[in-house]
Amino acid sequence: MWRPRIDRKSGPLYQSVAAAIARDVQTGKLKGGDRLPTHRDLADTLGVTVTTVTRGYAEAERRGLVRGDVGRGTYVCPPAFTPLAPATEATIDLATNALLPHVHAAELIESLALLASRSTPEYLFNYQPHGGQT
Repeated sequence: MWRPRIDRKSGPLYQSVAAAIARDVQTGKLKGGDRLPTHRDLADTLGVTVTTVTRGYAEAERRGLVRGDVGRGTYVCPPAFTPLAPATEATIDLATNALLPHVHAAELIESLALLASRSTPEYLFNYQPHGGQT
Protein backbone atom coordinates (compact mmCIF):
# COMPACT_ATOMS: atom_id res chain seq x y z
CA MET A 1 0.00 0.00 0.00
CA TRP A 2 1.23 3.49 -0.87
CA ARG A 3 2.35 5.43 2.21
CA PRO A 4 3.31 9.00 1.31
CA ARG A 5 5.48 11.34 3.29
CA ILE A 6 3.65 14.63 3.69
CA ASP A 7 4.99 17.99 4.79
CA ARG A 8 3.05 19.00 7.90
CA LYS A 9 4.86 22.32 8.34
CA SER A 10 4.17 24.33 5.18
CA GLY A 11 0.73 25.04 3.79
CA PRO A 12 -2.52 23.11 4.02
CA LEU A 13 -2.25 19.35 4.53
CA TYR A 14 -4.44 18.56 1.51
CA GLN A 15 -1.89 20.30 -0.70
CA SER A 16 0.84 18.18 0.87
CA VAL A 17 -1.14 15.05 -0.07
CA ALA A 18 -1.39 16.23 -3.69
CA ALA A 19 2.30 17.19 -3.68
CA ALA A 20 3.23 13.72 -2.38
CA ILE A 21 1.28 12.12 -5.22
CA ALA A 22 3.01 14.38 -7.75
CA ARG A 23 6.43 13.63 -6.28
CA ASP A 24 5.87 9.87 -6.22
CA VAL A 25 4.54 9.86 -9.80
CA GLN A 26 7.59 11.82 -10.93
CA THR A 27 10.03 9.48 -9.17
CA GLY A 28 8.24 6.37 -10.44
CA LYS A 29 7.09 5.18 -7.03
CA LEU A 30 3.54 5.52 -8.38
CA LYS A 31 2.82 4.40 -11.92
CA GLY A 32 -0.14 4.83 -14.27
CA GLY A 33 -2.94 2.48 -13.25
CA ASP A 34 -1.83 2.12 -9.62
CA ARG A 35 -4.75 2.23 -7.21
CA LEU A 36 -4.38 4.65 -4.32
CA PRO A 37 -5.59 3.79 -0.82
CA THR A 38 -9.19 4.59 0.04
CA HIS A 39 -9.75 8.00 1.58
CA ARG A 40 -10.41 6.46 4.99
CA ASP A 41 -7.36 4.15 4.88
CA LEU A 42 -5.00 6.96 3.87
CA ALA A 43 -6.51 9.28 6.49
CA ASP A 44 -5.88 6.64 9.17
CA THR A 45 -2.32 6.03 7.92
CA LEU A 46 -1.46 9.74 7.90
CA GLY A 47 -3.41 10.69 11.02
CA VAL A 48 -5.49 13.29 9.17
CA THR A 49 -9.20 13.67 8.48
CA VAL A 50 -10.98 11.99 5.58
CA THR A 51 -11.82 15.47 4.31
CA THR A 52 -8.11 16.30 4.06
CA VAL A 53 -7.49 13.22 1.91
CA THR A 54 -10.59 13.91 -0.19
CA ARG A 55 -9.39 17.45 -0.88
CA GLY A 56 -5.85 16.19 -1.58
CA TYR A 57 -7.12 13.63 -4.10
CA ALA A 58 -9.35 16.30 -5.68
CA GLU A 59 -6.34 18.61 -6.07
CA ALA A 60 -4.31 15.78 -7.58
CA GLU A 61 -7.17 15.08 -9.99
CA ARG A 62 -7.33 18.78 -10.92
CA ARG A 63 -3.61 18.54 -11.78
CA GLY A 64 -4.28 15.50 -13.99
CA LEU A 65 -2.36 13.09 -11.76
CA VAL A 66 -5.20 10.81 -10.67
CA ARG A 67 -8.75 9.91 -11.56
CA GLY A 68 -11.39 8.86 -9.10
CA ASP A 69 -14.34 6.64 -9.96
CA VAL A 70 -17.08 6.43 -7.34
CA GLY A 71 -17.27 2.88 -6.04
CA ARG A 72 -14.06 1.79 -7.79
CA GLY A 73 -11.36 3.93 -6.22
CA THR A 74 -8.74 6.49 -7.17
CA TYR A 75 -6.14 5.55 -9.76
CA VAL A 76 -2.94 7.16 -10.98
CA CYS A 77 -3.37 8.45 -14.52
CA PRO A 78 -1.00 7.21 -17.20
CA PRO A 79 1.55 9.80 -18.34
CA ALA A 80 0.03 12.56 -20.46
CA PHE A 81 2.37 11.70 -23.30
CA THR A 82 4.97 9.20 -24.29
CA PRO A 83 8.28 10.71 -25.33
CA LEU A 84 8.83 10.36 -29.04
CA ALA A 85 11.85 8.82 -30.61
CA PRO A 86 14.39 11.35 -31.86
CA ALA A 87 13.64 12.76 -35.29
CA THR A 88 15.52 11.27 -38.19
CA GLU A 89 16.26 12.65 -41.61
CA ALA A 90 13.22 10.74 -42.91
CA THR A 91 10.93 12.52 -40.42
CA ILE A 92 8.75 15.22 -41.93
CA ASP A 93 7.92 17.96 -39.45
CA LEU A 94 4.30 19.02 -39.96
CA ALA A 95 4.36 21.54 -37.12
CA THR A 96 4.88 24.40 -39.55
CA ASN A 97 3.18 25.18 -42.81
CA ALA A 98 6.36 25.55 -44.80
CA LEU A 99 8.04 23.52 -47.50
CA LEU A 100 11.10 21.95 -45.97
CA PRO A 101 14.35 21.71 -47.94
CA HIS A 102 14.37 17.89 -48.05
CA VAL A 103 10.82 17.67 -49.48
CA HIS A 104 10.88 17.72 -53.25
CA ALA A 105 8.36 20.18 -54.68
CA ALA A 106 7.65 17.98 -57.73
CA GLU A 107 6.72 15.01 -55.53
CA LEU A 108 4.49 17.21 -53.39
CA ILE A 109 2.70 18.64 -56.44
CA GLU A 110 2.20 15.13 -57.86
CA SER A 111 0.79 13.84 -54.56
CA LEU A 112 -1.59 16.77 -54.15
CA ALA A 113 -2.81 16.42 -57.76
CA LEU A 114 -3.48 12.72 -57.20
CA LEU A 115 -5.40 13.46 -54.01
CA ALA A 116 -7.46 16.18 -55.73
CA SER A 117 -8.27 13.92 -58.69
CA ARG A 118 -9.76 11.27 -56.39
CA SER A 119 -12.14 13.55 -54.55
CA THR A 120 -14.18 16.76 -54.64
CA PRO A 121 -13.17 20.09 -53.12
CA GLU A 122 -16.16 19.87 -50.76
CA TYR A 123 -14.95 16.52 -49.44
CA LEU A 124 -11.38 17.73 -49.05
CA PHE A 125 -12.00 21.11 -47.45
CA ASN A 126 -15.28 20.88 -45.49
CA TYR A 127 -15.78 19.44 -42.05
CA GLN A 128 -16.69 15.78 -42.10
CA PRO A 129 -19.80 14.32 -40.41
CA HIS A 130 -19.29 13.29 -36.78
CA GLY A 131 -20.07 9.68 -37.65
CA GLY A 132 -17.44 9.60 -40.40
CA GLN A 133 -17.89 8.87 -44.09
CA THR A 134 -20.04 5.98 -45.27
